[in-house]
Amino acid sequence: MSVSGQFTIAVERVILRDAHPGGQDAFVFRMQFPWQRQPLCTVKVEVTADEPVLLPTVSKPILHGYGKDLLGEVRAYTLEEIVAEKLRSILQSEARRVAIINTQLAG
Repeated sequence: MSVSGQFTIAVERVILRDAHPGGQDAFVFRMQFPWQRQPLCTVKVEVTADEPVLLPTVSKPILHGYGKDLLGEVRAYTLEEIVAEKLRSILQSEARRVAIINTQLAG
């Protein structure tokens, strides 16, 4: 198969069991490149509107490993913002677990 030519992208909305309280959406992108018989590259993208971003975003080049130049940039969170969000998520999950255990012990 050719290394250049048409590629396809299919997008599916991820249906969550319970609605996200902040209205977050999630999508799965499946890409099939010209040399592939089926989509082998999958990317999950989560979109949120209620998450405060405290630090200015930074402009980053698009990096890929496909040989040809792809000139372009995307706006991205800073590393500090990403780490802070991950820590917040861990603490929130742990608080939920503790609340469940306390409910089970009390009941």
